[in-house]
Amino acid sequence: MILAIGFYALTRFHLFEVGYSTCHWCHVMEVESFENEEVAKLLNDWFVSIKVDREERPDVDKVYMTYVQALYGGGGWPLSVFLSPDLKPLMGGTYFPPDDKYGRPGFKTILWKVKEAWESKRDVLVQSGSFAIEQLSEALSTAARLDKLPDGVPQMALKLCAEQLADSYDSKYGGFGSAPKFPRPVEAQLMLYHSKKLEETGRSEGAKEDLSMVITTLECMARGGIHDHVGGGFHRYSVDECWHVPHFEKMLYDQGQLANVYLDVFSITKDVFYSTMARDILDYLRRDMIGPNGEIFSAEDADSAESEDVTRKKEGAFYVWTSHESEEYREVAEKAASFIRKNLYNQQTCRLQHSFRNGPSKAPGFLDDYAFLISGLLDLYEVGGSVFWLAWAIELQRMQDELFLDKEGGGYFNTPGEDPSVLLRVKEDHDGAEPSGNSVSVINLVRLASLVSSTKSDNYRQNAERLLAVFEKRLKDTAMAVPLMCCAADMLAVPSHKQVVLVGCKPSVEFDSMLAAAHASYNPNRTVIHINPNDDEERAFWEETNENIALMAKNNFAAGKVVALVCQNFTCSPVVDNPRSLESLLSK
Repeated sequence: MILAIGFYALTRFHLFEVGYSTCHWCHVMEVESFENEEVAKLLNDWFVSIKVDREERPDVDKVYMTYVQALYGGGGWPLSVFLSPDLKPLMGGTYFPPDDKYGRPGFKTILWKVKEAWESKRDVLVQSGSFAIEQLSEALSTAARLDKLPDGVPQMALKLCAEQLADSYDSKYGGFGSAPKFPRPVEAQLMLYHSKKLEETGRSEGAKEDLSMVITTLECMARGGIHDHVGGGFHRYSVDECWHVPHFEKMLYDQGQLANVYLDVFSITKDVFYSTMARDILDYLRRDMIGPNGEIFSAEDADSAESEDVTRKKEGAFYVWTSHESEEYREVAEKAASFIRKNLYNQQTCRLQHSFRNGPSKAPGFLDDYAFLISGLLDLYEVGGSVFWLAWAIELQRMQDELFLDKEGGGYFNTPGEDPSVLLRVKEDHDGAEPSGNSVSVINLVRLASLVSSTKSDNYRQNAERLLAVFEKRLKDTAMAVPLMCCAADMLAVPSHKQVVLVGCKPSVEFDSMLAAAHASYNPNRTVIHINPNDDEERAFWEETNENIALMAKNNFAAGKVVALVCQNFTCSPVVDNPRSLESLLSK
């Protein structure tokens, strides 16, 4: 919420504060400083105070977080940035205690010093702020040097990233790097993907080593305090190296990614420990994180009251620690997707809104909103959902290209570029706690290319190739920063992407059994397609989207049976009509 208005806003220094509702240190600074009358007087006398929720406006947060990270080498929330009247950043930091301590200035001292600097050298500050934004804008305006990555770069980046992660691996407690330890599931995804590539080329020892790192990490996390042993799910990070002491905040993006990783390892090992952990996460989401209309909450607060009669909250107060099924949860996913379509999607403009709390926010959908939703819709379709979700994914990809694609330089910007107050338009690539929208987009484009007819397929692949070319230097020099993009680059380079086409009536026990067999083995380079030739809507969709699939359904339909074809570029094996045969065929 921007609080500044009128001429006052144009003549005063601004304090820009970014936080979010479930952030522990945001709560601390709120209580210590923003509820302090002495601090409030300084702010009201000298500054125009602007408060922004990063969950609602990640585009605004990104501008000033990038500035603070570039200037000081690190960032975080709460984010405190001092701005000129035209919103150029001049100085900033993260959490400040109210008073000086441990040799560091407190928030009140910072406010005094900023006021003095503004009064004594205003022109210098304004000039430095403008220069900083110009430099950041130039540094972030990456464009593709070529139309696609040079030959060998995807394989090299994948190998380099795996080696860098292996070098940082903690063999005692699992995980990559030291305390504090964040899950960062994209690292596990990279190692699983690399393990499968090694296995396919006969290097089984290396494959086992990569898989072992992921298994040890997942097991140590499951046993540690970062895992909520009572209520299920995982906290945001562990403050120590052995996953023991958690930061109690829980994020939706961690739960979704970790459930997928545990399921991937289950599909490789067939050890029910990993499927049980995935259920643990999903049961927690279904019980505690879903609203009355099917919406899924984005986070659970780190702070809570110790009892009902206590008003002041503490971090992790309601957690108790000990040492000690459904249809793939598809119904929950469909309700969530339906909620988004009803409340956050304009069917006339085909645009998304960013978030919902007591109504849709005014913030538009950003790149991540489109890319992550498209990925989810593709998953929902592939696990047996209606072709309706696939059609929506294709429509959203069209709109994503229209709003965010850099048609000249390649890749996707994180914002539509329609708000003049957002000073930077960034092409994000870092795969951190959340993967970047660009990395997810490459995988979406590869998946979509394996579904649609040749003309559209070529367009998807060209956009993916040009996107990767934008980040060629990143892939070559710092692959560890972009593990999911490394996987995505290799997926695009793989010539043998598989399609598993299921033909038959659904829903039915036979269809569910064949669908489970299609997903039983770990293979990121596989797309599952299903069509019921008796369903007019599905038949019409595939006749328009990809005639090959419509023809397969027509030629291979047998009443009372569900059959499967395993194809590469729609050159297919003979049909199989039972789950065991399908699993055997896919394992080759």
